[in-house]
Amino acid sequence: MAAAAIVRLQYVNIYKDRYGKRRAYLRRPGWPAVALAGIPGTAEFIRSYNAAIAMTDGPAPTEAIRSQPGTLHALAEVWYQSSGYKLLRASTQITYRRIVERLRREHGDKMIAALQPHHIRRLMERRADTPNAANHLLRVLRLLLRYAVDINLLAADPTAGVRRLRIVTDGIPTWTEADIAQYELHWPTGSMARLAFALLLYTGQRRSDVIRMAPRDVTGGALTVRQGKTGARLLIPVHPALAREIAGIDVRRPAYLLTAHSKPFASSTAFYNRFRDWCQAAGNREGLSPHGLRKAAARR
Repeated sequence: MAAAAIVRLQYVNIYKDRYGKRRAYLRRPGWPAVALAGIPGTAEFIRSYNAAIAMTDGPAPTEAIRSQPGTLHALAEVWYQSSGYKLLRASTQITYRRIVERLRREHGDKMIAALQPHHIRRLMERRADTPNAANHLLRVLRLLLRYAVDINLLAADPTAGVRRLRIVTDGIPTWTEADIAQYELHWPTGSMARLAFALLLYTGQRRSDVIRMAPRDVTGGALTVRQGKTGARLLIPVHPALAREIAGIDVRRPAYLLTAHSKPFASSTAFYNRFRDWCQAAGNREGLSPHGLRKAAARR
């Protein structure tokens, strides 16, 4: 049923490559193909599909404009075919492409040779109310324009010397020992809330990695983790407190952490929202999060 629903999504093309890996692309007339992240049928896949639809909304650039040498349009087309871009994770490709396509809609017909540092600073100042977005723009422009230097379209990188916008923040609060005790007092051993807490605190891993942990990953008193962000393979000794939480869990269970419908969490955001509910029910202070537990693990 899920696969049939995905096939009916407009402009979606799903196929297996020569290595047998299933790939999905949005192929909208007039626009370059956009790789879709996630497994078809999951929430992550639907989010990437919606992002790709939004990215390609509106009139597509004409072939004449896209192919005009030296324009931002032409540079983007070449970069999308480069190994540097193709080797990025699918989710990262979606994020970077969304930023580039917005630039193309606004400035795609302009010549990159005319681009100067003050132009880039002006683009960033227009996003001063959202400094994270401005800094993401600078990061993507650096990748794009350094690639232009590599292929001899530019003599120098105009982003050189352009600084990121300063972000003023108090940071994500670290859980104190009192915070930890309060949560554990409310949620007993055997509850999903306590299991999630133990996995976060006693492995020190990102929530995106924690929701993928399963009984099959534990061998000889150690938990094997392949980090989604870095690709690093870790072997983490199972802490006695964590061992108590995972004892007796069916080894066939697809993941330690399950939703109310006994399914693995479709995304780290869905888990984050559920974890915040557990914190609120325990009476914890505002602002505590899974990442704060990771900081607590580092502090300990």
